[in-house]
Amino acid sequence: ATDASHQAGDGRQVVEQTISAMNLLSDKISSACANIEALNSRTVNIGQILEVIKGISEQTNLLALNAAIEAARAGEAGRGFAVVADEVRNLAHRAQESAQEIQKMIEELQVGAREAVDTMTESQRYSLESVEIANRAGERLASVTHRIGEIDSMNQSVATATEEQTAVVDSLNMDITEINTLNQEGVENLQATLRACADLENQAGRLRHLVDSFRI
Repeated sequence: ATDASHQAGDGRQVVEQTISAMNLLSDKISSACANIEALNSRTVNIGQILEVIKGISEQTNLLALNAAIEAARAGEAGRGFAVVADEVRNLAHRAQESAQEIQKMIEELQVGAREAVDTMTESQRYSLESVEIANRAGERLASVTHRIGEIDSMNQSVATATEEQTAVVDSLNMDITEINTLNQEGVENLQATLRACADLENQAGRLRHLVDSFRI
């Protein structure tokens, strides 16, 4: 019984370490969510700037077209100006196309950011569930430790307390059975968390690829 008491104490320590690690993971996930939300906010700002750029390019294209018309009216004297106006129109068109491409990339980045936040939120939920299960397992281990202590006391004091010991052992077996059930639930939640984290890693790779495409 003494060895069992030591083992139960060790089990409680492991459970406490697990709870601490899961809480830390939950905090890191929350921080990552905040960072991605901030990134998503910045992409919205970039999108607004792109709208301004597209508006300017459209106006530039219109002005270049008007200039080309006026140059055509001027005849030979306006030939050189017509060439310049045509080049300006081409540049405006290219700027508009580039703005549209960047807008598409930003939209993909925003979708990826939302998916990443959803995945991390799900991971955090699994983490919190795992912490709850670990807490319940810790409570059961505490109960086991207490009951083992009762068995030790009965063994040392009264040899005729067999019936009481049997009741305590039955209760202990019930606690151990529930602990095994809780551990199984914890494993399932941990596996779900690992799957969600793997999805998050894939989405993070997509985000990094999209962000890198903005670098000159």
